[in-house]
Amino acid sequence: MTVTAGTIDRWFAGTITLGIEEDIVGWSIFPGKVLLQNAPLVYPMILKSCDKIRNVPNSIIVCLGEYARLESQARFVARSNVLGAIIILDNPITTAMEDRNYFLCPCILISLDNARVLKQYIKSTDKPVANLTFQQIMMGIKLAPVVASYILKGPSPHIPCILKPDIMAPGPLILGAWPPIIPVGEIRGRKQLYRDFTVSYGTSLACPHATGVAALLKGVHPEWSPAAIKSAIMTTADHLDNTNSPIRDSGNGLQIASPLAMGSGHIRPNQALDPGLVYDATPQDYVNLLCSMNFNSAQILNFIGSNSYSCSSPSSDLNYPSYIVLLRKKRASSIIQNFQRTVTNVGQDVSTYKAMVTAPEGSTVMVSPEKLIIRKRNEKKSYNYAITYEGKEQSSFGTLVWVEENGNHKVRSPIVITLDVYKTSTGLS
Repeated sequence: MTVTAGTIDRWFAGTITLGIEEDIVGWSIFPGKVLLQNAPLVYPMILKSCDKIRNVPNSIIVCLGEYARLESQARFVARSNVLGAIIILDNPITTAMEDRNYFLCPCILISLDNARVLKQYIKSTDKPVANLTFQQIMMGIKLAPVVASYILKGPSPHIPCILKPDIMAPGPLILGAWPPIIPVGEIRGRKQLYRDFTVSYGTSLACPHATGVAALLKGVHPEWSPAAIKSAIMTTADHLDNTNSPIRDSGNGLQIASPLAMGSGHIRPNQALDPGLVYDATPQDYVNLLCSMNFNSAQILNFIGSNSYSCSSPSSDLNYPSYIVLLRKKRASSIIQNFQRTVTNVGQDVSTYKAMVTAPEGSTVMVSPEKLIIRKRNEKKSYNYAITYEGKEQSSFGTLVWVEENGNHKVRSPIVITLDVYKTSTGLS
């Protein structure tokens, strides 16, 4: 399972209390229990950048941050003689959600709107002072989830006929255990701070979330195969954020995220317990996929670990809960690609599912049959899926959702039509 990273609705905050007893809530993951009280505020009008601080000891500096240089600026503050810093950014929440371990220093990020309030206060008095409070948490932050900007997007360079990534899980701002001998912060001239926990980011933080969900599903459904578990996680994923709008992509200017960025969507463990239908696959199905990829027998042996396999039925059409069509730059005016899928009922004994399709732009889609009538648990039903594409050489996206009539199950699969940037023949019509 290929896992990408998305934000969560938790925000680590810091509060600035001005001398007029007005609070400004900003963002900070500074790990120290420092409370700066009645410290002088300094806002040098000439040296506004955070890494040009000079001769302002025992003060809180107010400076302008630059997203591209924020890490070096924060490190400069940590190693200077100031008590702390208030850093002004045009979009601190987006920056916060993309935590790149900037905050070694006792710093708080604030928005341009909050900066105007702060500047008015500084100008209104001869001796502006403030309190800084750290280690605060806010929940319910919107928008969330958002695809992290540092992720790698599909299609896969190795198996482009399989849509990747599969799923999105929490990656930025994840709290975890930390070696107590490695510092997590610095203050006032390289004085180091140590903690048993810290906050980090990355797809390497998202993968354990998905692994844990898979383990929980295996505990509840020990009879499920790895493919069934993956299918349950993918087809129940959420493609909407906490404003009930399509999930956004912070690496693409907060445009609507495509399946090439977020896969099937954000993982939902509780829903994955009861997916209704699953797309199962046997070991031989995966062997058939390997056999379609022009590997020699020695290379296939590296995957399988045994010579007891058959390449008599190579196929790149794996029974997978997603679809991808690869376009070549030089092609006929239209292409038709056919898929065959088989679903297994893991829900109620008797149920009927109806296909609901949102066709990618420039394409028409046919599903046959359009209804799946299921009479018992573990019954398998097959269907054919054909995409005819006549659009331009550009990416477009859609969905196929099997909706249970008079029930709660919606089995959702993303559809992607995209350019074959790897110039492979695998998976092409």
